[in-house]
Amino acid sequence: KGNVRILSLRRKLKNGVTTYAKVIKNVQIDKLCRKIAINSNLQGSMNVQLILTKNGPRIFEINPRFSSTVYMRDLMGFSDLTWSIKDILGIATYCPKIEKNLIAYKIKDRIILRRKI
Repeated sequence: KGNVRILSLRRKLKNGVTTYAKVIKNVQIDKLCRKIAINSNLQGSMNVQLILTKNGPRIFEINPRFSSTVYMRDLMGFSDLTWSIKDILGIATYCPKIEKNLIAYKIKDRIILRRKI
């Protein structure tokens, strides 16, 4: 329906699992992800993995699915799974402004949110 919502996270992994994620704002990343979503006529969610270089973001993987950080993102206010279900049902959604520098830690089976000062 023309709504593109982007959440960029700088992540740290342990054994392939995100253990730390920090919300970042990067205009180049946002533009690139928005272009991919629009040009692919995306419905639902996608996970774009990239690296930031001196020449800008460079994508190395695109997954057209919900990623394993879906619960972590939901706790941050980025509820893409819920939005997708509501979209199918024709229910309007709202995307709150997600704080830059919001941090999530995964410790064992718990996710802890913290606002960086």
